[in-house]
Amino acid sequence: GALATIIGCIGIAMLSAVYLGKLLGLGKRVALLIGVGTGICGNSAIVAVAPLIDSDDEDLVLSVGTVNLFGLIAMLVLPAIGSMINISDNAFGIWAGTSVHAVPQAVAAGYAFSLEAGTMATLAKLVRVALLAPLVCVLAIYYARRHSAPTDRSMPVVVHYARLVPWFVWGFAAMATLGTLGLIPTMVFSPTESVRSWGIPESVSLTMVAAWCGKMLLIWAMAAIGLEVNVRVLGGVSGKALLCGLGASVILGAVSLLLVLILT
Repeated sequence: GALATIIGCIGIAMLSAVYLGKLLGLGKRVALLIGVGTGICGNSAIVAVAPLIDSDDEDLVLSVGTVNLFGLIAMLVLPAIGSMINISDNAFGIWAGTSVHAVPQAVAAGYAFSLEAGTMATLAKLVRVALLAPLVCVLAIYYARRHSAPTDRSMPVVVHYARLVPWFVWGFAAMATLGTLGLIPTMVFSPTESVRSWGIPESVSLTMVAAWCGKMLLIWAMAAIGLEVNVRVLGGVSGKALLCGLGASVILGAVSLLLVLILT
């Protein structure tokens, strides 16, 4: 039931964002990026899909800002709603994991409700994240076939699938597989006393170091993109993007809750 809910919610988020974007006159690329960011895992999904659909920096920053805003709102609002409707811990965890946008936001929403809900929210969210690579492959194939059709219809369309998916997506899939199989070494470092004075724990694992490096690289990448953005261009479409993100987030939250209550 949980897997069906997760897959259904991803589809609902993407379709609702694209449909609302069309109604609002928002660019197709921005709407799709808002949809994948809302439906899967926020910034990471947006950054993975953007090069496949030829998005520019304005599209990327606008979608990232919209998804982050409503992900934060969902993180704060869902625990309060869960308390009012008297939902079970497991059900709330699945709801948070399937409807809150980014991984830290979903996990925080779950643990704000209860320890059990936090564990379930983490598991549900990780399943959503694991579906990023298959989605990127599907979108890559779809856009390649759509935009590379030859003028002579008798000629076959040749698509180099391995080149369509950005290299970091393959890295993500490889690391997720290694981590799931327990093949990442369990190395633990013991920082010196002077280093621990900076707030570093007494023991630091290899996975903790890798996770921190990933966060720093993502921050630098977002900052670099932001430096190239034309604020005047963003100001002309931000209202439409906010409405699209709001609508997609509300639809996702409502449908996710309904599916959780029916299937769990």
